[in-house]
Amino acid sequence: MLYDMIRDDLQDAVLLMNKMKERGYNVSLTDVLIANLNITLEEAIQRFEKSLDDIANNITYLQ
Repeated sequence: MLYDMIRDDLQDAVLLMNKMKERGYNVSLTDVLIANLNITLEEAIQRFEKSLDDIANNITYLQ
């Protein structure tokens, strides 16, 4: 299952790279993968921060 997800992500990245090249952008597959990784990390950080806020709110409520 993880293999299928990774394969799908790579296929999506290759498609995006090809579309960008058609539009005249000089990008590599590495550029696209790093950009996607940055987006994924930002989303994970936001979820983690929200979880910390929720925990702080629950602690405040319990006090």
